[in-house]
Amino acid sequence: KKPRACESCRGLKVRCEPEPANPDGPCKRCAKANRACVVTQPTRKRQKKTDNRVAELEKKIDALTASLHATRGSTGAAPIAPSSSTSRTASHSRTESDATLGRYASAPSAQREWTQYPTSQPSGPSQRSSSSYAPGSGVNHDYHQANVLPPITSTAGQKRKYGDAVPNEVRDPSSTSTPQPRALNADQPDIVDRGLLTMLQACEFFARYTDQMAPHLPGVVFPSNMTAAELRRSKPTLFLAIMATASSNFPHLQRTLTSELMQVFAEKVIVTGSKSLELVQALQVAVIWYYPPEHFEELKFYQLLHIAAVMAIDLGLGNKKQFKGGFRKHLPIHWRDHPLRKRPMEDPTTLEARRAWLTCYFLATNSSMALHRPNLIRWTPFMAECVDVLESSPDAAPTDGYFCQLIWAHRLAEDVGIQFSMDDPASTPNISEPRTQYALKGFERELERHVQSVPKEKMQPSLKMTFHVLNLYMHEIATSGEFSEDFSPGAGPQRQGEEDGNTNGNGLGSDAPLTSAHINAMSACLSAVDGIFETFLSLDVSSIRCLPVFNFVRVAYAVVVLMKIYFAASSPKSELGRVINKDNMKVESHLEALLDKFGATAADDRSRPASKFLVVLVMLRSWFQKQKGQQGGDKPGTRTNTPGPGNLLRELEGQELPSMPERHRLSASQQQQQEYTSTANTPLQLLSEIATSANN
Repeated sequence: KKPRACESCRGLKVRCEPEPANPDGPCKRCAKANRACVVTQPTRKRQKKTDNRVAELEKKIDALTASLHATRGSTGAAPIAPSSSTSRTASHSRTESDATLGRYASAPSAQREWTQYPTSQPSGPSQRSSSSYAPGSGVNHDYHQANVLPPITSTAGQKRKYGDAVPNEVRDPSSTSTPQPRALNADQPDIVDRGLLTMLQACEFFARYTDQMAPHLPGVVFPSNMTAAELRRSKPTLFLAIMATASSNFPHLQRTLTSELMQVFAEKVIVTGSKSLELVQALQVAVIWYYPPEHFEELKFYQLLHIAAVMAIDLGLGNKKQFKGGFRKHLPIHWRDHPLRKRPMEDPTTLEARRAWLTCYFLATNSSMALHRPNLIRWTPFMAECVDVLESSPDAAPTDGYFCQLIWAHRLAEDVGIQFSMDDPASTPNISEPRTQYALKGFERELERHVQSVPKEKMQPSLKMTFHVLNLYMHEIATSGEFSEDFSPGAGPQRQGEEDGNTNGNGLGSDAPLTSAHINAMSACLSAVDGIFETFLSLDVSSIRCLPVFNFVRVAYAVVVLMKIYFAASSPKSELGRVINKDNMKVESHLEALLDKFGATAADDRSRPASKFLVVLVMLRSWFQKQKGQQGGDKPGTRTNTPGPGNLLRELEGQELPSMPERHRLSASQQQQQEYTSTANTPLQLLSEIATSANN
C-alpha cells in the first residue's frame, strides 16, 4: 500500500490504486492516462495522537489535584486524592470537547497563565483572598475564598479561538437563541380585528376618502363597486393607508393608525424587500396626505415618495410591456416567469398601473419644484401615452381627465426647472439676459395656452392653485440672487458687482434702473400670490381639511415671496419702490385672512397639517410686524438689516408667540418651539422645516 496518494488522485479525490504488476510504478489512473504519477511529501507535521494529548492533560489535572490536596490539608479540610476516576473523567471530557481543551493544553504558558496555580499557598483567608491572578483570565474569583476549582466544561462541537480563556460558565447555546425579526403573517389580526376601529367606521373613512379627499389629487382611486370590506380583504396595506389618512377627524386614532402604517412599511419594504403595486399606492397615499411628525428630524415624506418611485421602477411600471422587447428584455429569460417568483411581473399597460406611474411622476416633480432638488423621474414618451390612454379610454375613472390636467401642468414645471437649473444652488439665472427672457416668454405663452384649453368643469380649486404656483415658480427667478441671506435689499448682486469692479448692478434693492423684464416678472409674482390666496380662501373648512399637504406649503411659500417683495420695495434706495407701491400688496390683510382660515381648519385638532402651518403663519406675522416697525423707525438713507428665514428662526427662539384673537390661539404644547438650526436653501424647503419643527 502506498503511504500517500499521488497528486492527480488527490485532486480528483479518488482512491489511488497501484498497478499490481508494477507496485513501484505509476498508479492505475496515471498509467491509463499516460501522465506522470507524482507523490509529494506532506507539508504539515502530523499532530500528536489523542492518547498522548490525553496523557498530558491527566498529568496537569493530577498536578492541580495535588495543589488542592496540599491546600485543604493545611486548613484541615478533607483531602482530595488523585485517582484514576479523575483521569477518566478528564479523558471523557476531553473526548467530548477535544477541539476546545486541546487548544488550551497546547497553548503557551503565557497564554494559559490562569492554569498555573502555586503548589503551596500561605494559610489564612485574608492572604488567600488577596492572591493575584492574571487579569481577564475569566476565573471565578469566588474561588479565592472558597478554594473550589471552577469546573472546565464545554459543549460538544463548540470551538474557540486560539488563546481564548475559558469563561466561568459555558452556557447552552440552545438557551440563548438569536433574536429573529417579527415575521409578517397574512393571518395576523388587522386594525379591525384588534378593535382599533369598527367596520362601520372603516366604511365611513373609505367614503370620506373617495368622495372628499381623492378628487383633489385622484392618483389612487377605486372602482365604483369597491367597498371597504373588499379593499380590506384584497389590499390590506392600502386599506390601512386609507384608514390612516381619512381618520384625521379623530386625532388620537389617526396617530395610532399612522404609527401602525409606518411599521408595516418598515417591515415590508426594508426588512422583507416586498414590491407590489399595492405598496406603491399605499406609499403614495401616505405622501399625498402626509402626517407631520413630532420633530423635524423625523420628517420622511421625501424618502417615502422616492421609495414609491424606485419600487415602481423595479416593478417595470415606467416601460411599456412588450412580448418582444420592453422592460422584459432586460430580465434574464429564466427569471421572467420563474416558478419561485412570489407573484408575476406587473403589467404596466393597465389603467391602474399607468395611474400609479403618473402619480410617481407628479410627486417627484412636485417635490423637486418645492425643495429645488433633482427630479428622480423625467418625462418620457410612455408617460405621454399613459395620459392619452387615461383621457380616451372608456374604462377610465371619471377623475382621470382632471388628473391628466395636473400631470400636464407639472410637465411644464419640470421644463422650467431644467431650463433655469432650479436644482443647482450655484446656478442663478439672470433675468436681464436675452436668453432667459426668451425662455420665460415661451413658458408664459405655454402656460396661458394650457390654462385656456382646460374645460370649465375641470378648473377645480386644486388645479387653479397649481397654475398660480407654476406662474410664481417660473417668475421667481426675478428675485433669485437679488437679496442676501438676510433679505437685505441690494446686498447680493450690488455687493458682488462692487467687488468685481462692476457698478452696473441691477438688483431690486439697488438704485439702478429696472428693466421691463424685472417689472413684468415682479408683477406676475404679485398676481400669482394674489391668485393663490384667493383660491385658498374661497375653500370651506371641510374641503381644506381634505387637501393634500403640499397645498399648505404653497400658501406659506406665497407669503414668504410676498414679504420678500414688500421689503425690497420698502428700501429707500430701491428702484422697485418707485414702480410698485408696497401698500397695495396688503400683506397684513392677507395674513389676517389666512390666520382666520387656518385657525378654523385647525380647530379641535382635526387637521394636523393646518395646526403646524398655523404656527408658521403666526411666526411670519410676528417677524413681519417687528421688521416693519424697525424699518419705520430708521432714518432715511440708512440700510435696514431685514432678517431672512434662517435668522427669523433664531430671533424667535425663546420668545413667546404674539397675542392672537381667541380663534387663533394655540395650545400650550403648540406654542413650544423646537430649537434647531435651519439648513433651508429655498423658501419651500424652509417652510417644510418650520411646519414640522413645532411640537404638537
